[in-house]
Amino acid sequence: MQLNCIIIFLLCISTNSYSQSTITPSSSDNSLSIKGDLSDALNDRVLLESGNNSENQGSPYLYDDWFLAHIITADSNVINKLVPTKIDIFRNQICAKNDAGKELALKSSKVLGIEMLDDKGFKRVFKRYFVKQKYLPYYCEVLYESPKIIFLTHHVKVFKRADYVQRGVVSSGSPFDRFELEDDTYYVKLGGKEFQKIELTRKNFIEQFSPSNQTILQEFCKKNNIGKRLDNSSITILCTYANSIL
Repeated sequence: MQLNCIIIFLLCISTNSYSQSTITPSSSDNSLSIKGDLSDALNDRVLLESGNNSENQGSPYLYDDWFLAHIITADSNVINKLVPTKIDIFRNQICAKNDAGKELALKSSKVLGIEMLDDKGFKRVFKRYFVKQKYLPYYCEVLYESPKIIFLTHHVKVFKRADYVQRGVVSSGSPFDRFELEDDTYYVKLGGKEFQKIELTRKNFIEQFSPSNQTILQEFCKKNNIGKRLDNSSITILCTYANSIL
């Protein structure tokens, strides 16, 4: 058991697992210059907090607060600045504040993703991947990433029109147009294969592998007490080990 833990720790060093990574903000370098780093990636329009109607409930963003993040350009270069960002998961785009405090949308064709510093100091990575169709990539949260295995979470919000109905003393629905967060979906990609939508379970993850590797992974899960339902920690451990046997 102790040997397995040491092996997993060493393997984690050489792969990208983001659930427990941290980055340190720089107080002297937290603005985005329109004339500099991302001049060709900035749209002209100012963002609207809740779409076109201020009476809408909720927002199109994954988080309403602005979080500092490094921008990852389309050619995979990470800009060495921490800038205020939001993720608009309804419109599928990254938003940022420029050095004047103006809220702008970034062109998806120019921005691969962000490395965001959340409110607990952990690094969370979001990148564009073709998880649903070949011609439209979506910004997904990267739980694990290596040349052999990619494990993603796709967060989705939908816009619903007011549907309030009252019949006598019984009422249903909402009198407001609103943004609602749907259940997360999860995707796994092995090597050169297509992304596969999976349930967040040990069984469904292991089923993505060859029969011989399924046996190896099942034995590993028994020895290391990997539960039936996966979380960020068990995803990291299981993907790291699976990566080592592929």
